[in-house]
Amino acid sequence: MKRSRIVLFSISIFALGALWLLGACQKGETTSEGGAKGKEASHGPVRIAVAGPMSGSGAAFGEMIKRGATLKAEEVNAGGGIHGRRLELQIEDDKGNTAEATNVARKLAADKRISIVVGHFNSTCSNAAKEEYNRK
Repeated sequence: MKRSRIVLFSISIFALGALWLLGACQKGETTSEGGAKGKEASHGPVRIAVAGPMSGSGAAFGEMIKRGATLKAEEVNAGGGIHGRRLELQIEDDKGNTAEATNVARKLAADKRISIVVGHFNSTCSNAAKEEYNRK
């Protein structure tokens, strides 16, 4: 019972954080670096990556994360997008594995079209991936 409460609490915090980020983007808030970067960022879709355990033992959590992000993206796009730009998701599977999380982070950090990464679900995966994100 206590473990299921902790898991539910963790999922709730993760989902609220993701929704807050999407809502902030929709309202036009910018980062401390001045927001959009370069010509590519001011035209075309806003791409947000969602990384989590889409397969493996945590796949049920990954599916919930994917559904929540997709629902919010559909809501944002139905409201006209972010400053008229369509929101696109890129779902990545870290399999709940630290080595795979590092690979996913390396791939996402190298993709200049990605504006935000939401994830990773497991703290061990987040810790493993943070070095790749910090390099960029």
